[in-house]
Amino acid sequence: MVEPIQKTPTRRPDQHKCPHPLCNRNVSRGFLACRAHWSQVPRPLREAIYATVGTDRQAYAGHVAEVEEIWVAKAEAKLAKAGAAPADRK
Repeated sequence: MVEPIQKTPTRRPDQHKCPHPLCNRNVSRGFLACRAHWSQVPRPLREAIYATVGTDRQAYAGHVAEVEEIWVAKAEAKLAKAGAAPADRK
């Protein structure tokens, strides 16, 4: 049986994919993630990202990595609850 192809929305050059592991939405260049997943980031971490964007690349990268860890943990919990095995991490 052939697996159905998941259609990826057409992405403009000024867009990127939301980095949430279970999201396929397009996001404008000036935003880290789609609105739904950005709202899941704790407020103090969002404020830390805003404070470091464009000024402290190392701190910004650390905050983004922290956000991605939160998203991966939530995605794995959601998949485990649904009975699916978590995807292998790189």
